[in-house]
Amino acid sequence: MLHLPQRMPRQFLLGLWLWIGVNAAAWAQPDLRDKRSLVLATLDHPKSIEAWLLDNVLKGEKEIGAEAWVRAVWAYGYLAVDSAVDLHKIRDIDLVPIMTQAIEQGKRHGLHDEVIDLEYAQASLAEKLDGAFLDRLIQEARAGHLHETHLRFRAIKALYLIGIGEVSAGTIQMNELTHEMEKMVSLKDYERLLLKNYIALGLHDLDQTDKAIKLLEEVDRLAVHMNLRSIRMPILHNLGRAWLRSDDGENAGLRAKPYIEAHLGLAREFQMEWDEAMALVSLALIDKRSRQWESAVQKAQDAVKIFVAVDDALRLSEAQNILAQVEIERKNWDAALRYTEEAMKHTSKSDHKRRIQQLHHNLYQIHKGKGNTREALAHLEQYTELNKTLTAEREKNEFRKITVSMGLALEEERNRNQAKELASQKRINSWQTLAMLLLTLSVLGTILAFLRIRKIHQKIAALNAFIRNQVLSRFLPPELVQEISEGRSRFNEAAERVEVTVLFADLCSFTRATEALGVENISMVLNQFLSSMTDVIFRHGGTIDKFIGDGIMVIFGAPTPMSTVAQAQRASACAAAMMQELDRLNQEWRIEFQWEFQMRIGLHQGPSIVGSFGGERRQDYTVVGSAVNIASRVEADAEPNQILLTAAVAQHLRPEQVRAAGTRQLRGVSLDVEVYALKLEVEDQQVSRAS
Repeated sequence: MLHLPQRMPRQFLLGLWLWIGVNAAAWAQPDLRDKRSLVLATLDHPKSIEAWLLDNVLKGEKEIGAEAWVRAVWAYGYLAVDSAVDLHKIRDIDLVPIMTQAIEQGKRHGLHDEVIDLEYAQASLAEKLDGAFLDRLIQEARAGHLHETHLRFRAIKALYLIGIGEVSAGTIQMNELTHEMEKMVSLKDYERLLLKNYIALGLHDLDQTDKAIKLLEEVDRLAVHMNLRSIRMPILHNLGRAWLRSDDGENAGLRAKPYIEAHLGLAREFQMEWDEAMALVSLALIDKRSRQWESAVQKAQDAVKIFVAVDDALRLSEAQNILAQVEIERKNWDAALRYTEEAMKHTSKSDHKRRIQQLHHNLYQIHKGKGNTREALAHLEQYTELNKTLTAEREKNEFRKITVSMGLALEEERNRNQAKELASQKRINSWQTLAMLLLTLSVLGTILAFLRIRKIHQKIAALNAFIRNQVLSRFLPPELVQEISEGRSRFNEAAERVEVTVLFADLCSFTRATEALGVENISMVLNQFLSSMTDVIFRHGGTIDKFIGDGIMVIFGAPTPMSTVAQAQRASACAAAMMQELDRLNQEWRIEFQWEFQMRIGLHQGPSIVGSFGGERRQDYTVVGSAVNIASRVEADAEPNQILLTAAVAQHLRPEQVRAAGTRQLRGVSLDVEVYALKLEVEDQQVSRAS
């Protein structure tokens, strides 16, 4: 991927070769005086000409000629930057002073393109690459009228800025390059391929995954069409990683796997060990997600061996992290601890916050599994602090992106307005000028009106997104939120009489727990409880009416209509699942707080008034009526960890699911109410079928 600021991406080298003029023509022998022949030989199989290139580098300019020698240093130097060759390390040869001599010779013989590229390669090997240095290379390319080199290094600078967190400046440069590329009709296919690949990398780093995938697939089709097999390796790698980061759920691994396997095949064919290890790590991650433990371990261990050999600590920690997570899933705590500690040692050298956060989460799970409560809580605290830091950085970057987009739009509008004003002033003394001015003003008014309308639409879209994500999705199931957003369902403002099933759930002895655990701990417990129960309720099609302290009121049958039978069955299954979820939460709370909770649940079905209630300043969509009161009283009358149903609900369930619990005199209800208890051991099977 992107190694900044010490190393630039591998895509730069391959893109450089491509930019120079790669085509599909076959080659016979590389000729150091023929740049294209040399590039083709390098792309075809770099390892096969490694010794030949290095020998020519060592022969010197007097033996093979200055121009040929500069080209030999240039070609081998870029392969070394990319770790595609390592013979110089085996022979203990320092390339940096050799490059200094080649740069001087290149300037004498007018090889300006090679000089700029050599300066970049030298800075990369010496680990002296920074933004100021890239700016100097951009200025040199502009002064030498090297238009393609100028564009290429501007793209590299944009990626560099994004890589070091300067999202605003990087995004501005990437947008400028995109607009310039679309206007330059003279660009050849391979030149467009390179620029689109850089832009796709920028989108990937900005987490615009869908756009990055679309552009990378277009770039890959171009590479296949041009028969550029070696060029495909970084493209396939980025495509696979982009799919793994996508929101495609379980299909993400299936979509990524063909690209990564193709990358692995090419890496082995061209004997590119680092690429092979990167592909193995991605395939291990896919196997881990599909719970193919042995296959994931084998691939990750093979990757570890390669990363140790090439001395890539950050990638080594990534492979070790996968091994640790597999062992955590298999509850092999000692092995998981060993892998995690090794990964933490290698990651600490790079200050990779997200990786360190993942490793602290590993350590929390490991110590929790081993029963080391104090150590587990210590790592949980560090994980939480890092999460706060990363969240703040992500929000800051999002704000920067929005600011950049607004600034670009304003700048474009300002430029258009200035151009029109200058054109109008030159012709102000003629009738033709007056006519053109009126026409220009008319067009400008139309454009401004269009911009105002578009801005209003954007505000409406942002408001709709806020309502959807921050309001509806907190109380309604995801399917219902989608229906409401698309206009297929809606909240009726007018109240109406509807048959609904009401569920009340409440934690027992919550006041005593508050006194024992303290405000901070009880807040954490309550948030975990409400969040987990919300997931269970949405999974069963319920709508959250309100949270009442440590209690929850849920309705089935509104706002989306549902038959009374379906209401009763879904509500009962939901209640049983809530009990199971509480049992899972209690297992964690016993470890962290030495405390566990019990819960009462009551259900009743009956006619109610459903709609929006309130005044002009505030309204609530809710349910009122005797059905709500009865459900609340039934819940209050239940024993701890008991689910009580009225006969109106029980009649829609199978007899073996419930047992009679007698009649109850409920407070506020004039007649005795016949109640039943839901059998949780039978309900387990029903929950599985419902899920």
